[in-house]
Amino acid sequence: MLLGFHRHQYSDYRADNIHGANAWFTAISLKLIDPPMKLETTMQSLKIHHYSNLHLLDVTAFVTIGGPLSTHLRGPIPASLLPGGAGVIGMNGGPPAPPGPNFQVPKNTKWSIHSSNRNNWRG
Repeated sequence: MLLGFHRHQYSDYRADNIHGANAWFTAISLKLIDPPMKLETTMQSLKIHHYSNLHLLDVTAFVTIGGPLSTHLRGPIPASLLPGGAGVIGMNGGPPAPPGPNFQVPKNTKWSIHSSNRNNWRG
């Protein structure tokens, strides 16, 4: 861990109360990781963002399923992603339910026994 950075979410690392120049130098110093060229050949993106108030600008709770801005389903979702008692309204206007018999797996969904079973979806 460099200069107080800690894992924030997935591959997102965060350091609070750090000067922008220190964050930039820390990012550049990652080029020193062994073996040589490891960073350059494996990285897809490396960005530095500055938020004056991370909690004010974090809209995760608003846009996640069941949040104030995501109370209605706009398409079928895996049932396991639907939080229990979230107060989400299904596509039919009632509580989310398995799709009808003409259900088709959403575009770009990898086929599997589970993904092709309409009972594993809510809409």
